[in-house]
Amino acid sequence: MADPAPGEIWVCAISFWEIGLLLSKKRVSLATSLGDFVKSIEGEDRFRIVPVDAAIAMEAGSLPRDIHGDPGDRFLIAAARLRACPLLTSDGKILSYAERGHVQAIDARL
Repeated sequence: MADPAPGEIWVCAISFWEIGLLLSKKRVSLATSLGDFVKSIEGEDRFRIVPVDAAIAMEAGSLPRDIHGDPGDRFLIAAARLRACPLLTSDGKILSYAERGHVQAIDARL
C-alpha cells in the first residue's frame, strides 16, 4: 500500500472490531448497522481500509512495553507505525505513548 494521497484517510480494519465492541457496550451508537457503516466507508474514494496483516500483527506483539495491553490499541499503533502515519485518537494512553516518541498521534479531543 502506497503513502496516503492528500486528503486520503486510512482506516485500520481493526477499528471496526473496536467499534463493534463499543456498540455492544452501548458506549457509542450509529444511525445504521455496523455493516452498512463499513460499506459506506468502503464506497468513499477518500477512505482506504488497511488490512491487519502479518507485519502489523508482529509489530503489535513487539511494541515497547510501556503501552497497555489492549490488543485493539496495539494493532492500531502498529499499523500507524508501519505506515508512518499519524493516528487520530482521543485515547489518553495512546497520546501519552506518542509523547514518548513511539508513534505519531493527533489528539482528537481538541
